[in-house]
Amino acid sequence: MSEEFINVLVFVFVFIVVPWGFIFGLRLLGRRRGYESQFAPQEEPPADRPLRCRLNLFHRWRTMRTPTGDLYQRCLDCGRTRDIPMVGPPP
Repeated sequence: MSEEFINVLVFVFVFIVVPWGFIFGLRLLGRRRGYESQFAPQEEPPADRPLRCRLNLFHRWRTMRTPTGDLYQRCLDCGRTRDIPMVGPPP
């Protein structure tokens, strides 16, 4: 084999296979069943949250509305919420 071919194989392995393998492994490790209802998630202790949520990676955000009509996002797995900033022209 030529030296260029070996260099290409090393590059692909180091910069593509290893990072994507790590990401895929974390996703498999943190996978679990969803809640019965996405609109009323159950509260659970932090230790029971998926690993990807504890590491603050790969949240499955869904946009929802409060009773007053404001938008927010909730993770379907751990129940964490975050505000959605309103974008618009300045007043």
